[in-house]
Amino acid sequence: MSLTGSALEAALQAVGRGLDAAGDHRLLYCKGGGRLVALEEDRARDLPLPDGGVLPSVPPDVEVEQCRRDPERIRPFPSGPSSAAADGPFVCSFDKMAEYFNRKSCLSETVPLGSFNSLFSFTGSWKNDAAATKALAIDGYSLPLFRVKIRSSELTLLESVKHAIPNVWDPSALASLVLYTPYYLKPEGLVSLVCSFIENYGTHIIISVTVGGKDEVYIKQHSSSQLSGLEFKNYVREIGRERFSDVENKSNATPINYSEKVSKLLTAFFI
Repeated sequence: MSLTGSALEAALQAVGRGLDAAGDHRLLYCKGGGRLVALEEDRARDLPLPDGGVLPSVPPDVEVEQCRRDPERIRPFPSGPSSAAADGPFVCSFDKMAEYFNRKSCLSETVPLGSFNSLFSFTGSWKNDAAATKALAIDGYSLPLFRVKIRSSELTLLESVKHAIPNVWDPSALASLVLYTPYYLKPEGLVSLVCSFIENYGTHIIISVTVGGKDEVYIKQHSSSQLSGLEFKNYVREIGRERFSDVENKSNATPINYSEKVSKLLTAFFI
């Protein structure tokens, strides 16, 4: 199987599985031994790929969508944080960047994701991280090739998962208990039960995975930095110009070869 086919197969196996939003978001760290929701596995079919390969055992309630072949510049959501010009980087506060990451993952929660903490080298103690941060920036391009997603918005948990859910299960209350209550005041049995469930099944279910590549820079301005907001934005813009000036020209001039792996390069700068 080609590299594209292997990546698609991994994405297909991931949809419907659990994920800990506070942990590592790579597919390697999906929770559980399989899907947590019921799909029509008995009606799965083989799906032909553009490179001549075949993606086996695709349930009818899972869609494999081919994306545009053009690189996409990182941009905030139109109705969300608006600190990026048409040709400039995305620069904003800690809270706005955390919101951006959450919205990209279709999450309404305000607590920063594990991927956000990892990419900006934060500790996970988000109040302290926010206090130590003056501004954050992202610049770069992504090249989505395929999107694998569950069609239905109404999912049914497997019976084994339902039986594993703790009897006292109020996600909002439990999240507040775990995040905001000092350790010595937390009910030990309840916390142990919740942590055990999350370790086995995660906090969320993966409903969509995008296959492709990206080249991005993540830049953090510490609270002690003497650069003004404009100076920091110009600094970030200059890094982007040096790194990404010819991305679009190269992508438009060279057709995508699906047998080649699209690289994923992540770089972080801290000032």
